[in-house]
Amino acid sequence: MIRLDRINEKLEELQDGECIKDNEIIMVEKPNNFHFWDTNL
Repeated sequence: MIRLDRINEKLEELQDGECIKDNEIIMVEKPNNFHFWDTNL
């Protein structure tokens, strides 16, 4: 089972800055140090 499968099955969560796009996990950088990731979406 790959990590994407585990995330889809709710066995693992995405880390800060990660999102799923086109069935791939991609990392999105923070614009600067004054921003933070809102994981309550």
